[in-house]
Amino acid sequence: DRSADRFRERYAIEGPYFLYVGRSVESKQCGQLFEAFARWPDTQGTRATLVLMGHREMPVPERPDIRLLGRTSDEDKFDALSGCIALVQPSLLESLSIIVLEAWACGRPVICDARSLVQRLAPHFNVEVATTTARDYWTWANEFTAGQTVVDGVPVHRFAVERGRAKDFRFHERRAFRATHTLADERAFVEAQGPVAPDLLEYVDRRAPQVDHVLFFTYIYYPTAFGLPLAPDRAVLVPTAHDEPAIRLAIYKPVFCAPRAIAFNTAEERAMVHQLFRNERVPNEIAGVGVDVPADRSADRFRERYAIEGPYFLYVGRIVESKQCRQMFEAFERWQSTQGTRATLVLMGHREMPVPERPDIRLLGRTSDEDKFDALAGCVALVQPSLLESLSIIVLEAWACGRPVICDARSPVVWGMTYRAGAGLAYRSAAELAEICEMLITRPTLASRLGASGQSFVERTYIWPRVVEMYLDLFAEVRARNA
Repeated sequence: DRSADRFRERYAIEGPYFLYVGRSVESKQCGQLFEAFARWPDTQGTRATLVLMGHREMPVPERPDIRLLGRTSDEDKFDALSGCIALVQPSLLESLSIIVLEAWACGRPVICDARSLVQRLAPHFNVEVATTTARDYWTWANEFTAGQTVVDGVPVHRFAVERGRAKDFRFHERRAFRATHTLADERAFVEAQGPVAPDLLEYVDRRAPQVDHVLFFTYIYYPTAFGLPLAPDRAVLVPTAHDEPAIRLAIYKPVFCAPRAIAFNTAEERAMVHQLFRNERVPNEIAGVGVDVPADRSADRFRERYAIEGPYFLYVGRIVESKQCRQMFEAFERWQSTQGTRATLVLMGHREMPVPERPDIRLLGRTSDEDKFDALAGCVALVQPSLLESLSIIVLEAWACGRPVICDARSPVVWGMTYRAGAGLAYRSAAELAEICEMLITRPTLASRLGASGQSFVERTYIWPRVVEMYLDLFAEVRARNA
């Protein structure tokens, strides 16, 4: 139940508007956002409003076309998303932006700043970006203007999408994933998925011999699948791969075997790729991503806002069968129905399945980043039951906040990371989950020690200076091999 009309009427918003949701703070590039928006109407641009939802921590221009609504309800947020032209996400420091996923779930495009890694590499290299004119990966519709522009001193070359996601994409997907199919079926799948951008490939082919390195992000789409083989001796692949049917298609073998180097997100991703492609000879590093958490985190503020008393465990993410949520509920109910210590299971995220109606299972729905980090600050532990994560950002965020993680021992990535970090415990049954929860409540020093190990792991592995260092090492490897 989302209503743009209800939002417009409640806040007297007229005409087209863009939406920002989050803390209005300098560290999230809000100053630059305000300046850019103010400059646009002043150049005779179309009249529009910038709507701001969230806590203000910096001055906001007093203009009729910039509306600060402050903290709002979930209903207001989703009503606003349903009617906005686009969500604007200017922050460079997001590890995983939930509001971006929510905007996409509401069918709205996102305007974001692609400079996070680019800006961190720019001091070391002359960087340029080649991309498409698309704004979203569902349709790949041409939204931006083709041609060259400059963003923060970095040249950006945009190329038109000739064909976006085909209406019969699922048909081609099914054909490519059948046990018996042809290479032509696989190529048709990649092209039907989009974005088909021949001019972008032509540019890569022409420009690659003139540069030292070409960085390709995400293995599965057309620009990487057909662009990387054009520049293998200078290519560094960031595959963002997980175990899925597509990765087993023969058309992707050159993508994983041809590049000069590969930057993985996790050791588990690397192990999976090596097992599938036997490409250990390709130089690689576990580069990962940078995780940033706010310094202002308050468990007391969270408890007061949501009336949470006593020890609580936290789950953050979609509440859905595929993430093993039903098993988590059943195990928690069984524990609390015995003589175990009284505790609460707090759920943050979109509900896509029934949740038990019990006073000790609290469904908060979608919440703000502030609430999430406040909740992390005070929880006994984060519970991550999912078996299918490729890189669990919320696990990294929990560790960055000094909290331990409870995960399913069958999850190769989450348990693998947790084991390496020494930052949590894994269960194989409902009885083991109950025992772990009981132990962490009654032995808070153990929970703190595990959380501190996680914090140290993140600081060693998933901070931007180290991420950039890994990329610099890979780029040096590429240059050395091409010398």
